[in-house]
Amino acid sequence: MKLSVVVPVRKAVHTLPRTIESLRAACEGIESEIIVVYSTADETAAVAGALEGVRLLRREGLLSVPQLRRDGVRAARGEYVLITEDHCTVEPCWARSLLQAAERHPASAWGGPVRNARVSWLGWAHYFTRYTAFLPPAESGYTRHLPGNNALYRKDGLNAFATEWADGFWEAEFNVVLTRERGPFWYAADAPVTQQQRRGLLEYAALRYRHGRCYGARCGKPHSAIFFFVAALLYWRGLNAAIRKGVAGRFLSVSPLLIVYFAAWAAGEMIGYAAGAGGSCSDTD
Repeated sequence: MKLSVVVPVRKAVHTLPRTIESLRAACEGIESEIIVVYSTADETAAVAGALEGVRLLRREGLLSVPQLRRDGVRAARGEYVLITEDHCTVEPCWARSLLQAAERHPASAWGGPVRNARVSWLGWAHYFTRYTAFLPPAESGYTRHLPGNNALYRKDGLNAFATEWADGFWEAEFNVVLTRERGPFWYAADAPVTQQQRRGLLEYAALRYRHGRCYGARCGKPHSAIFFFVAALLYWRGLNAAIRKGVAGRFLSVSPLLIVYFAAWAAGEMIGYAAGAGGSCSDTD
């Protein structure tokens, strides 16, 4: 089999059907499988379990997106593993464009931009906490960073470093190891996904806190204990990326919410570094 598309599912009742529909169109004519990984504890379980024409992986208990992603990658039977998420839609040429990039440009992985379909004040604030570096337009070329919802890997390359994602496929952490050991990635500007994740204002703040706490426990450094330093660093990095992308004005316009979200992450990272993850690593996107 040429390709396995892995879709971890968490709180995606409203977006999952459109995601799967677009993935089916993108995989047409390619020897492929679409793997949908979901938890019985999640509100999307009934929707995911009723899907047809995909390979369903049902898991028990509360699981995070990285943990579901790990299980999907383990089960993948394709030569290549293409990872996206339950709130993304793609163009019909998406999968083929990334496979062609893999054939033409030697790299350790391949990926593309993340477009934003939620153009409200809240939607842009959510987007800027995660995807500013992948906002189009951009030029194709080698890079050291890929988004977690638009990345193609060789399955044998993933298996070679399976111990690095044994407790969850945390893409940012794994990608550091992969680029260090196997070289840079290729960024394919013509293969975007369009994200439309739906979370409430306070719901997203809690999500950022849990993700930050998990990160602090897993990867925290001494500066993780300094709340104001971490929050300011996150904001500064986001603003710099927005300036490079030409969207600084939009970034500044949603800054009141961004400050809340970066503060939530910083608080979580501080607690995680000092007291451990608790249950945060099983309850985050």
